[in-house]
Amino acid sequence: MNREDLINKWLNNELSDQEVVDLQNLEDYDALKKIVDSAKHFGHEESFSEEDIDKLLSNKEEKSSTRKLFLSNKWLRVAAVLVVGMGIFLMMTLNSDVAINSANGETVSFLLPDNSSVELNADSEVTYTKSNWEKNRSINLSGEALFQVEKGDRFKVKTDIGSVQVLGTTFNVFQRGDHFEITCFEGSVQVLVQNDESVLKKGEGVRLNPSGKLEKFYSDYDSANWLDGFVRFENKNILFVVDEIERQFDVKIVIADESIISKHFSGTIFFEDLNVAMKTLKSSLTIDYKIINEEGKVILSEIRD
Repeated sequence: MNREDLINKWLNNELSDQEVVDLQNLEDYDALKKIVDSAKHFGHEESFSEEDIDKLLSNKEEKSSTRKLFLSNKWLRVAAVLVVGMGIFLMMTLNSDVAINSANGETVSFLLPDNSSVELNADSEVTYTKSNWEKNRSINLSGEALFQVEKGDRFKVKTDIGSVQVLGTTFNVFQRGDHFEITCFEGSVQVLVQNDESVLKKGEGVRLNPSGKLEKFYSDYDSANWLDGFVRFENKNILFVVDEIERQFDVKIVIADESIISKHFSGTIFFEDLNVAMKTLKSSLTIDYKIINEEGKVILSEIRD
């Protein structure tokens, strides 16, 4: 059986035992499984076709949206340095204050002075002081980032809402507006929001609930989903989802009908193909969309009879 038929039967849960073996022997099976499992989590696999999956895979291979920055001491000899390329913004001052920004539609990867690594999601920023890093491993974050921290003295990530403290671990921090969410993938982390505190272990996370309290949840992933090109949303308002899609695809989404604003979405959005992402929203929320490529715009509207 050819690849296309295998995938279509997989999506329809029609594979025989031998066909399951044939599927698992496909060269790109691991990548396929990640996509299909994420779609099935919210029951969206019916909205995916073999063509959609191939688009996600091919775009992932072609897309080179992660830029690696290598920061060395030579940057400290100048008063201010701007590096502008593919949307990356980097500034250092005589006090060795460092600011790194990522633009819409890309991520940035870099190492801190202690070799801890940071993966910065789209439209995010971190700032830290390099001169006293050994004594004060503290970094400010606006947006979202995954941190892999080398063992050592306390490492602290500060946001406008709360902070995270660790010694050596891997964790993801998300803070945009009044949304605040931390997920621990290795080791343990301490999360502080005003007088509220939570200690997380591997597979655990906390988010700020509407009443301003930390609420624990559990994750079955071993890394941040956005690094693999997708994000799961749990009963999120459409405005929150639209904001993330705009950020990842660097497009402007216009909501033509006010009735759409009250809708909530639960599901997985893949960030490798805009049309596939919008099809997922359409099938779940019964809305329509129109992509205007030349204007970098998407229009959302109610489905008309």
